[in-house]
Amino acid sequence: MRTLTLIALSISLSFLAATARAQAGNARPESSPGTTASDSGAEKPRDWKYYLKPEGSVKPPQVVEAPQPVATERHSGKVHYEQAMLRVAVNEYGTVDRVEVVKKVGYGLDEKAVQAVKAWKFKPATQHGRPVPVQVYVQVKFRLYK
Repeated sequence: MRTLTLIALSISLSFLAATARAQAGNARPESSPGTTASDSGAEKPRDWKYYLKPEGSVKPPQVVEAPQPVATERHSGKVHYEQAMLRVAVNEYGTVDRVEVVKKVGYGLDEKAVQAVKAWKFKPATQHGRPVPVQVYVQVKFRLYK
């Protein structure tokens, strides 16, 4: 039986160039963070266009708490290095609203990375001293042994 051990998780943020909201100073509509109310009353995730890009006057969020993913046992082989790239929406409260896998790794590691990043806590991004929602890329690096 092969056992997989997650030895290291290296986290880095690189910033996503995406369309910013038309007016960053708009007040949020009445709904939960990261969601919008639909006509049926059910909440759905906000569109990616809602989240600003951290450039210019928008200062990026800072990771405060970053639980590591739990390893899976589906991978076989000797030493293997993999890196998942995730697109992450961080709201103005510093919590993760959405996560999308941009570069897949496989072996069940993508799901583990998404699950871990959803639990991360951030010091919110700011624009002119006010917290704002942003989207960033997050790299989750795995060093795996059999």
